[in-house]
This record gives sequence, C-alpha cells and structure tokens, in this order.
Amino acid sequence: MPLDRFCGINKSYGININSSRDSKEKYQLIISKKHWRLKVSGFFLILSFVALAAALAHYLLMVPAPT
Repeated sequence: MPLDRFCGINKSYGININSSRDSKEKYQLIISKKHWRLKVSGFFLILSFVALAAALAHYLLMVPAPT
C-alpha cells in the first residue's frame, strides 16, 4: 500500500515540495493559497448564518402571536 494512501495525503499538486531548491517558496505559495481559500470560505459561512438569522427573524416577526 502506498504511503500517501495510508496517511491520507492528497497528491493534487504537480510538484514535489521536497525535491527542488526553492521548495520553501513553493510550499509557502501553496499554504498562502489554502489560507486565502479558508478565509473566503469562512466569510461565506458567516454570511450564510447572517442570512439564516435574518430569515428566521423575519418569519418570527411576521407570524402573529396567539391570543
């Protein structure tokens, strides 16, 4: 069994960060892209919770109270 399957490593990158001279720069580029994507996805997650809260508040304010 290959080590990447055992460890759950995803080999979606076309480079081997351990083989070249500028591996540190390539690694930093990969990490910075992942960090940017994580920040964007976090923003959309928070935005979805705000939209859900607004929809819930609208629904609760529109439903008449039982008398």
